Amino acid sequence: MKARALQFPTRYQEDVALAQDIANRDTVEMVVTGRPIEAQTKYATTLQDKFNEMIVKSTMAAPDQFDTVFDTMMNDYMSNGGQAILDERTALYKELNG
Repeated sequence: MKARALQFPTRYQEDVALAQDIANRDTVEMVVTGRPIEAQTKYATTLQDKFNEMIVKSTMAAPDQFDTVFDTMMNDYMSNGGQAILDERTALYKELNG
């Protein structure tokens, strides 16, 4: 941790060390399953393209248009496979964890 902080200018080192400490402690455990998420396989390419488009369009949106642009892009993402992936992951998680 200290080595990472030392890579930054002196005035930022304390903040970087604190951020790294938080990042190391405040983690979400990866869920590993014994089978693939079929919807992920089916929609991965399309959704990656939509994700990239969402990042660009929401970043470039005027501040007063951000929510509209983001919500529109998220709805498009979810309706083009995102919801199917979420549903399949949720069902599998419940199956594995009761």
